[in-house]
Amino acid sequence: MGNTSKETAETRKAYKKAKKKRRILKKAEQKRDIEQQRIRSNNGATGKPSSLSGESKDTSTKWRRVGKKDGAKKAVDRPLDDGYSVEKINELLEKRSMAKEEKNYTVSDEITKTLVELQIVYNDDKREWHTRILKNKD
Repeated sequence: MGNTSKETAETRKAYKKAKKKRRILKKAEQKRDIEQQRIRSNNGATGKPSSLSGESKDTSTKWRRVGKKDGAKKAVDRPLDDGYSVEKINELLEKRSMAKEEKNYTVSDEITKTLVELQIVYNDDKREWHTRILKNKD
């Protein structure tokens, strides 16, 4: 009986050691993934340094409006409010993104409030936006 408990203790110790090693490897992998995402977001989708790509931003990273036909299930293809165009919304979203990069959250929050009032939904990761059904302001 004494021999079995010793084997069990050794097995537990080996299991804990292996678990710790897996945890360390997983953390290292997560760090690597985060760093690669940061590099991609700084250098555009091409992964090239911006000085080599010829222009500061890749065209695939610009904001774009999407609709139901693009797969945005909750999108409503309605006209924008007076004084706003697709270009104006894209410009607001670009300013918001730049403000967040510069950690200027006051400006970012003001733009977010404007977009919420216009009932525009956006996805920062995909750099897409769409309109939604107007809610009554009663």
